[in-house]
Amino acid sequence: MRKLLKFIVFASFFSANFISIDLGFFQLSPFRIAVLLSLYLFCLIRLIPKKDFINIIPRGKNKFSVGVMLFWFVYAIISVTWVKDLEGWLRDIYFLALGLFSIVFFSHYFKRIKDILECIKIMEFMIIIHNAIGWYEIITRDYRFLSSQNLVYYVNANSRIPISMMGNPNNYALLMLFGVFISYIGHSGTNLG
Repeated sequence: MRKLLKFIVFASFFSANFISIDLGFFQLSPFRIAVLLSLYLFCLIRLIPKKDFINIIPRGKNKFSVGVMLFWFVYAIISVTWVKDLEGWLRDIYFLALGLFSIVFFSHYFKRIKDILECIKIMEFMIIIHNAIGWYEIITRDYRFLSSQNLVYYVNANSRIPISMMGNPNNYALLMLFGVFISYIGHSGTNLG
């Protein structure tokens, strides 16, 4: 299960349309396949045989984080009563469910600092890949991962804007900002592991 969760960390850095199967209403990417597989395995290995539905939510040091995400998720579910955009609401529920899933599963399976540092190293590697793609886009103006509707805007722009697989420059810039801190944690955390 730990290897599958580490693959989820790796696959989360690819856009849904990079490698995916189009099912019409949604893109089935390797990330989404791994999430569905890990949910299935969790139910098959831990939940159904042990019938331990109460202890799904970990009670260790992460209980506050899980509590906040659970409260946020429940509030979002209740908000269906006043929401005007049901499609947008479903998309937001999906992302909140992924966040809740991530905190719960990672809390169950990553109890050692070594596991957390390995995930950070995976994230750091993927950020370096996105950085290289961004530099490639700046130098060549060749946007390989951009949708055709946005391609014309960025190729004809005066400035050379990196985007990578993030869909827009704001998301790319946010990834690079987080990348600085993830790299710092990865390099300073090696003394802990």
